Amino acid sequence: MKKFTNYCASAVLTLLAATGNIVAAELKGLPEYNLSDADRNSLSLVLNEFRVAYKAVGNDVDKLVVLKRWWEERKILAPNQANTPQQNTEKLTEITSALIADRRMIFGATRDKDATEFNDFEERKAVVLKSVIFTALVAESKDLCKKIPILFEQNRDSENISRDDYFSCLVVNDLAAQCQGSDLLSPEDLVQWIRFSKSISSINRVICLLTLQNVTQSNDDRRAVLNEYIQEQNPLVMNVFIRASEALLMTSRKELLGIVKSQNLSLTNDQKASIDQILALPENP
Repeated sequence: MKKFTNYCASAVLTLLAATGNIVAAELKGLPEYNLSDADRNSLSLVLNEFRVAYKAVGNDVDKLVVLKRWWEERKILAPNQANTPQQNTEKLTEITSALIADRRMIFGATRDKDATEFNDFEERKAVVLKSVIFTALVAESKDLCKKIPILFEQNRDSENISRDDYFSCLVVNDLAAQCQGSDLLSPEDLVQWIRFSKSISSINRVICLLTLQNVTQSNDDRRAVLNEYIQEQNPLVMNVFIRASEALLMTSRKELLGIVKSQNLSLTNDQKASIDQILALPENP
């Protein structure tokens, strides 16, 4: 997924992954941009609060509990009223368009006082924290990296798409390459990833596609999860899936996309054309 994942992590993120001192690296990065002292101090306060909570636990099980709690409790608040199907389509279109756009990483935008990405400072603060929490999850150990689905379990059965989902997708897309990854998923972890791919939430299904290739190097693991998208009905998610299928070995990719083309009756003409282009590629490009 070359156009969906930015592999050029910033120097701060490189330091962050290398040292494991996540909040310290984050705080060190704040003065590099043009935030006011007041805004920088406000961001530092919330990061220090997280640092204290995270530093107090020592094993992966407890770390996961802290990360999940902070991710869920510090979300950008959504309106109480659910979106209409049309509104959800518009929001998902905005997200998937942003994923393939030539844009700066959201990690850098949070430190630019003139950034147009945010409606208010509370959004900026939430996204800074999201960047730290997600990196803590994926960059410290292979075992934690495999637990990405747990972070999004709360929204599994909701189709409503929020402003928080928009930023979550950008954070995940930009930072997934920090994941250490594993050669293989355990049977238990593979079950969780397949369940993740079956979420009612279209956002969860997109995030699953954005992160899968960074979590496991196994073609069989990847294929087992991607098989769940054969009958994907949301055209925007299907667009992401077609691109994400490049994580497979070419023979496996062609086999899977051939099945999709023959069995998924909801494909658009453009999607069929995209699949045909991939099917025409040489086996060893």
